Amino acid sequence: MHPRLITRFAQMGESEFLAQAGRIVSAMTDNPQFPEPWPAPAPAIGVLTATFERYRQALDASATRDQIRIAERDAIRTELTTLLQRLASYLEFITHDDGIPLRSTGFELRRSNARHGGGHSGPLDAPSGLKLSHGLATGQVELKLDRLEGAGSYEVHTAQGDPLIESNWHYALVSMSVRRILLDHLAPLQWAWVRVRGVDGQGAGRWSEPASIVVL
Repeated sequence: MHPRLITRFAQMGESEFLAQAGRIVSAMTDNPQFPEPWPAPAPAIGVLTATFERYRQALDASATRDQIRIAERDAIRTELTTLLQRLASYLEFITHDDGIPLRSTGFELRRSNARHGGGHSGPLDAPSGLKLSHGLATGQVELKLDRLEGAGSYEVHTAQGDPLIESNWHYALVSMSVRRILLDHLAPLQWAWVRVRGVDGQGAGRWSEPASIVVL
């Protein structure tokens, strides 16, 4: 079976969709495998990034359960979904369904019996060596962790509440490197919890053990 990108976003919850869209935007920004400009109907990365940020803001605003805000969130999610599906179609066409460059796009691929280049199936292992330190500005925290073999990017979630309550965890960002990951705009004088997982072409792996720090 030819590798194909998974674009069934309707089955995802809001936080999962936000994380997946964030991975794609990060992976496709200045991606050397797919230099811009991309022909229509594939969206330009600037359009995709702007729509993703609008969705992120609408998702935050909808937390009040206001029905108007929820409707705005849903409308922008539909818009972002359409852009992602158009991009996926272009990527599959330009690569002739070649799984190697497709793994750099941030999209998940339909699972096969074994991982590309590996002798096992299942999700990536949890990253190790997660350490936190204070950034230079108020509300900043810097992350460092060990490189995880097979990971093309790293998804970061934060919590500023009880880390044992899953709903307290929120998507923060996706990084293509472990050299230096910087979190911004955290509430100062509070404990911040951070967890990281690796992502490859077949999806997200296991979460690291969370680490914590008091934000300055």
